[in-house]
Amino acid sequence: MMHRLTLFSLILFLAACSSVNSRIESHQAEFDSYPVEVQSAIRNGEVQLGFTELQVRMAWGDPSNTAREVSEATGEQIVWGYRDSSPTVSFGVGVGGGSGHRSTSAGVGVSSGGRQEYEKIAVFSEGRVVDIRYFDN
Repeated sequence: MMHRLTLFSLILFLAACSSVNSRIESHQAEFDSYPVEVQSAIRNGEVQLGFTELQVRMAWGDPSNTAREVSEATGEQIVWGYRDSSPTVSFGVGVGGGSGHRSTSAGVGVSSGGRQEYEKIAVFSEGRVVDIRYFDN
């Protein structure tokens, strides 16, 4: 029982490491200076056109990857890509027997997953979000 409690606590801790609320609290004074509509969007984990990098970090957290793009049409843009970083949890139960003995075991596995495609992207130009893309993977 103690092992299950420890594992459950670890999973909750990892999930809470970078919650919207903790990211807001890290920048509370800045957050409080935003209009109510912006505060509401950030609290809901939403990014809007015109958001600054800090506002995106508060809403979505740190990006999984960043890239610099340069094109003649749009000039220089910074792209922040986000992958689903929630752990994959699986459970298994096994029953075995032999020589008159019977045993039961259970296991829990946690994985960060393999290679994953982006689930969302924020594109910045001159420090502001100019495009938001969501992907169904």
